[in-house]
Amino acid sequence: MAETTDLDPTIAQAMEAFNDHDTERLMAEFAEDVTFSDPFQDELSKSELQGFTAEVFEAFPDVRYEQHRVISGDGRATAVEVTIHGTHEGEFTGIPPTGQTVALPGVTIIDVAEEGITSWRDYFDKQSFAEQLGLE
Repeated sequence: MAETTDLDPTIAQAMEAFNDHDTERLMAEFAEDVTFSDPFQDELSKSELQGFTAEVFEAFPDVRYEQHRVISGDGRATAVEVTIHGTHEGEFTGIPPTGQTVALPGVTIIDVAEEGITSWRDYFDKQSFAEQLGLE
């Protein structure tokens, strides 16, 4: 597992806040004009992201990012190879709780500027997610 010291401190603090399910601390790491996207969301603003994050924490009360490898390029963008773990215990994007656990391999691309994280993009396989929930 990659150490958080391999990450930009802002990203490390955001990942830690996510894993602690601390929405307030997580949002503090984002710039006001941050954008977020993942296979379920095209692009969310900061206020929309706060609501989506609360939905994720409710639907997957044990959700967490496990970091495997950190790749930093131009000093602004960082790629983090991750596995997203969680147990589906609440409704998520219209999917009723299944009680199934997921372990989704993926990549998170994060851009950081002086004002904080400006972009967070999660990439993982929605088909694998559906299969792990027993929906396919």
